[in-house]
Amino acid sequence: MLRAQKVVKSGTGRLERAILQPQEWPLEGLEMNAAPITNTIIYLVGPPGVGKLTIGRILADTLNARLIHNHLWLNPVFSLLEPDGKTTLPEAVWPLVAEVRHAVFETAATLLPASQNLVFTHAAVTQSQRDEAIAEDILSVARKRGARLLVVLLTCSAEILSARVVSPERRPMLKEIDAEAARANASFPPFEVKHPSKFHLDTTRLEARDSAREVLKWVRGAAEIAVPSRD
Repeated sequence: MLRAQKVVKSGTGRLERAILQPQEWPLEGLEMNAAPITNTIIYLVGPPGVGKLTIGRILADTLNARLIHNHLWLNPVFSLLEPDGKTTLPEAVWPLVAEVRHAVFETAATLLPASQNLVFTHAAVTQSQRDEAIAEDILSVARKRGARLLVVLLTCSAEILSARVVSPERRPMLKEIDAEAARANASFPPFEVKHPSKFHLDTTRLEARDSAREVLKWVRGAAEIAVPSRD
């Protein structure tokens, strides 16, 4: 069972994390009049700590989509190195990570059913050559599948982002946990993806379920959508 969290200020003004009531990801279909979504790719991109994986899980469960998060291709290599979430990794890591990513993306592009929805996550901040290559690879998956691609640019304030990245829940996934780096990341404009269908969402004041609901509204053409819950 997963517990939702939110960042709150204590009486001293210090940021703390409050545990909310237990909740599960949506597992049932939505009640909706629109035709079911099929062969659609939702591409969530933003800095570490912005909420990509949590939002992606909710979207994947709600839309019966396959979640292809960035740690799916990072962690086969990262897990052997046991990174501390702060120290810069050696450059030799990235060609190896790219080999894993290419295998994962080719599987998604060619072996999954044609009707399968996909949710990709991508931790990106600046327009680096490496991240632009990842973005192009995701666009390539969409082209190979003949899929509808929708890009969601996620951002967050420096204060909240730096509080989120130090959450202990991030360590088992080998995620970045550097609060100072998070503050710096928040100062950059959203990562630019060269695609016409884009939606910018600031998650600063939103819980993950609310963020997922906003994405779903956009995906459905701003139609009213309820994200079901299970107790």
